[in-house]
Order: sequence, then structure tokens, then C-alpha cells
Amino acid sequence: MRAGARLRVTPRDGARPPEHELWDDPRLYEDLGSDGDRTGRRELLKRLCEAGVSRGDLLAAVKAKRLATIPAELALGGETPYTLTHVAREASLDPGFLRQMLLALGRPNPRRGERAFTDADIDEARILKSFVDAGLPRREMLGVARVMGHGMASTAVAMRDLVAEALLEQGDREDALAFRYAEAAEQLAPLLSPLLGHELLAHLREVIRREAVTQAERESGSISGTRPVAVAFADLVGFTKLGRELRPDELGGLATRLSDSAMRAATSPVQVVKSIGDAVMFASPGVAELLDVLIALLRAWDEQPAEVPELRAGLAYGPAVTRAGDWFGAPVNLASRLTGAARAGTINVAQEAQAEVPERYDWARRKRKGLKGVGRATYFRLRPDPGQT
Repeated sequence: MRAGARLRVTPRDGARPPEHELWDDPRLYEDLGSDGDRTGRRELLKRLCEAGVSRGDLLAAVKAKRLATIPAELALGGETPYTLTHVAREASLDPGFLRQMLLALGRPNPRRGERAFTDADIDEARILKSFVDAGLPRREMLGVARVMGHGMASTAVAMRDLVAEALLEQGDREDALAFRYAEAAEQLAPLLSPLLGHELLAHLREVIRREAVTQAERESGSISGTRPVAVAFADLVGFTKLGRELRPDELGGLATRLSDSAMRAATSPVQVVKSIGDAVMFASPGVAELLDVLIALLRAWDEQPAEVPELRAGLAYGPAVTRAGDWFGAPVNLASRLTGAARAGTINVAQEAQAEVPERYDWARRKRKGLKGVGRATYFRLRPDPGQT
């Protein structure tokens, strides 16, 4: 099956019934062994053959152990009659730019002349052309596309796992599971675009509300992306050592628990920028709001079961540049290093950040220490005791 192709589980109009020998090919059953369910495999193969799937496609799917997913693939797609050149021509887009955009979005790189695109791809290309016509710079569009591609890929994997876990039943026959997946795909697929579109607009409204355009940017006519920002990280103490003691699913559960806790603690204008394994990154226009979130997070984490590793955090403040939803600059590096130097249950706060809220806490514990990649840094250690305000 060519890259990007989609299969159908219903016979094509006017298709000639395939020869029985196609689904009786013994090579299609070799992976089952003596105990495999050949009846279920035969029924699935028969349906796929009737849909016009070739012997080569079936053999490749069996070898890759993905035969049961083919009906769902088909339900989520359709015919792919168009080449990239055809799509670009229909949308009046440069083929080279369209290829760049599709690769940035995480789509497979089509071979020259490969028919890997659908009518929906033409519609999408026309939307991209509208963005170009509206004056959006192509380089920045590619940056946004890369972020979307990463996000969509992660979302797709998470949804696949959710559906697969929900539909898998003990003792399932291969054909029953395959068509159950296909039915779920047919029911859920129409709901995804409205859901994802609504959430994107909701996030965009929040970003516009949070990120004001500065006077300097108005005067220059350009969004520089560089502005003062409070940045913080929170991570799990001893997570690397735990990696040698816990199963991968247990480690993943801890990381998910931290991410969920961070999202619950973060209140506007504080933003959870990203989760990075055992750590979470925050950003905020102000130090006070971010400190409130970190303190709430550490206090809530203290209520976790005793076997859960402790949490620590580091916070810095200064000019940084934002690109495609992430932050880069000196305060980002400093916050990361301060986190690594923090004791369990404490927050290391850089001197520049402490100067923004000098009267709010007891800052007597001032420290100065050499940090890797940063040099000598002055900071304060804050322990969010339950009664502290």
C-alpha cells in the first residue's frame, strides 16, 4: 500500500469480485502459528479483498502486524487520486512551498508523481493560499505549522491509545476488533474537527488577552517577541534514579500526574508552556502570579502519597524571546539551572525575580553559587510552608 493511501471496507462500485485464492494465500496466515484464529483472519481478509486491497498490500500489513488497523485507516480517509503538483495547481500555490508546509505539519514526503492526496487536501491548500494572500509571512507560517504538526501528532497518538484501550476486549477475534475500530472511527471522525477547531480558538483568545502589544512594537510595526518574562520549571527529585527502579508505565504515570497538577495550579496569566518528561515549564508576565502558582503546586504535591518523589522549582525573570509558543533566553536557562540546584520542596528564586516582589516573603536566605552554563548566580531559597503568605 503506497504511503498516504487509505483503504475502504465496503466493495467499490462495479468492482469485480476477487478470486478466492487471494485470501487463501497461506503466506497471509504464517504469523498466526498453529494456535492462531484463522477463521477471524480469513473473514477480515475476505472483506478487505472485496474492498479491492491487493495481495501485496495485505502481505505488507501482515508483516507489519497492522492488518487489524486497516479498516480504521480507511474509515478516516478516502481515495487519494491527486499528486502534490495537482493540489498546488488547484490552490494556486507554489508546489515547493506547499511541500514545505506539509512536511512542517508532519505529513509524509510524497515521491514525485505519487498520488497521495485527497479532495480535503485541496481544500486545506486553498486555506493556506488564503493565509498567504492575507499577507502572512511564509517563514513564520512554516514555524506555526511545525508547532501544529508536533501537537497534532501527540494528540493523534493519545486519541489512538484512548480508543484502542476502550475497545479492546479479552479474547477478541481479529476481524471483530478490526471492524469495531472502523465503526468507532466512522462515528468519532466527524466530531474531531469541530472539537479541535473550538479549542484552538479558545486558546487563541487567551493568548491575545494575555500578550499585550508593547509600545516599542507599535512604533516599529513588528512583533519582536522579546519582552520581560518570569520563567519557572518544576521537576521531580530523583526521577533519573527512579527510571532504574520503576516500570516505564509507572514512570509515565508520574510524569502525567505532574503535568495534570501543573495545569490545575496554573491560573491566568500564568501559562504552562510545555511538559518535558519529569519537568514542567511555566511562563508569566509577572513574578508574583507565577510564585503563587509554584507555591500552590508544591503544596498540592505534598499531599501526594509518600512514595511519590518530591517536587522542586526554580524561577527567573528577565528579557526573553518567544517563538512558536516557546521561550528562549537567559531567564529560561537560569530558571532551569536553579531548579536543578533546588532542594526538595523548595523554590530557588533568582535575584532579579525577587526584586519584583521584595516585600512579599521572608527573603533572608540569600545564596550565591556557580551554576553550569550560567556562572555565578545570586538567588533566594523559598520554602512554601503551609502557613506562609
